[in-house]
Amino acid sequence: MKPVALLFSIVLVLSTAPLAVHALQSDAPAEEAVAVAAPKDEVTAPVDEALDPLRSELMELAFRAASAMPNHPHIKNRSRAQEQVVDLALELGQSNRVIEYAERIDNWRRASAYAKYAEHAASLGHRALAESYVAKSRSNLEHHLANPTVYESVQPWMAERIRVVLAKAHYHMGNEDAGREIVQQLGDESNAAVRAIGIEHLTAEHFEGKLAEVRGEIGRGGIDPVRYGLETAVQLHRHFFADAEKRTLLEGIVRDSWRPVPLAVRIQFLTAMARSASDHGDQPHALALLDEARTQLDSVTWLVPDRLPLVALLAEGRHAAGDEEGAAKELREGLALFHTERERIPDVFRGEALRPLAEAHQRIGQGEVALAIYRLALDEGLLNPNSRPRAEDLVATACSMARTRAPADAALLARLRAAVEALGEPW
Repeated sequence: MKPVALLFSIVLVLSTAPLAVHALQSDAPAEEAVAVAAPKDEVTAPVDEALDPLRSELMELAFRAASAMPNHPHIKNRSRAQEQVVDLALELGQSNRVIEYAERIDNWRRASAYAKYAEHAASLGHRALAESYVAKSRSNLEHHLANPTVYESVQPWMAERIRVVLAKAHYHMGNEDAGREIVQQLGDESNAAVRAIGIEHLTAEHFEGKLAEVRGEIGRGGIDPVRYGLETAVQLHRHFFADAEKRTLLEGIVRDSWRPVPLAVRIQFLTAMARSASDHGDQPHALALLDEARTQLDSVTWLVPDRLPLVALLAEGRHAAGDEEGAAKELREGLALFHTERERIPDVFRGEALRPLAEAHQRIGQGEVALAIYRLALDEGLLNPNSRPRAEDLVATACSMARTRAPADAALLARLRAAVEALGEPW
């Protein structure tokens, strides 16, 4: 997994947790822990949120494209793409579709989907339902651990990813002992991710203890421990931004300690802290951090698919800080770079380069430009003669459009439908 994608996945885990799993390892008195959601009627399940027809169809098209890939020999690609749509369904509050889609995943990722659904149900107070899907997740994971195939066996990181989610589900249900037992068995990477959850609930009295954890991770050295420690520092920066002394201290720790981590991750840290500044009304500080991030970006030569997601981050950050012209300039230059370098970008990576630009345009209110870039991304993704990369690109584009509420006209929808229908040999 690319460094930026890995960081995004970890940040997503941290930012979407509504309750504080850090209590699993805390020595604080019980009354200081965040209250667990009150149980609801045990026979009920979460109700699907209302979803407009366009996003509903985009989700269905994405799952059809993912499921069109044959299990043999493409089970890894098929299941990964199917889980992307599960994640989208959860994000859009489509609980019933989560289960419908999960049942059609044929490898260990079904256990992952069950675990995510269990955490979702538990966070909403549906304890009985959550417990049943914790059990299903465990059973499915154990099955795949015990029955490796010639195509895939469950690696330790796969199992740990699922156990992190199960630990969160247990905490939401009030099963702190069960959650603590899982956490104690996790490796360093997953354990650090769990420890960082719930920062939004900390009080000033907890700051020094959390700061000690950050310094402890950084002090271990190496890319992973330093990155995990600094991710927590960036979250503390957001939570305690109003305290100038703490904010300055944390920014200094990030800059002084980030040498082992990839440059893309440093830029991610700076843009995240800039967004915190914008959200707290400090636009000048946000722009200073974004300028620093831009300097970092320009300090090396990037492959275009690696550079453009970072350009999109900078553009969204500038827009949030009130620099609309700066945001537009970042995006114009990014799109121009794509066109200049297009022939040197393999076709399987062109959509990957374009989608972040489309998403950024949509998020800053330029829907027509976003739609034009999505059309271009779709065209580029369909150039490959093999169906597997086309299917993966269709999943990514449809999910991106649904997630950002991008517009789609009849012509684009017709092209998406036809592209999904056309998937077939050769894969």
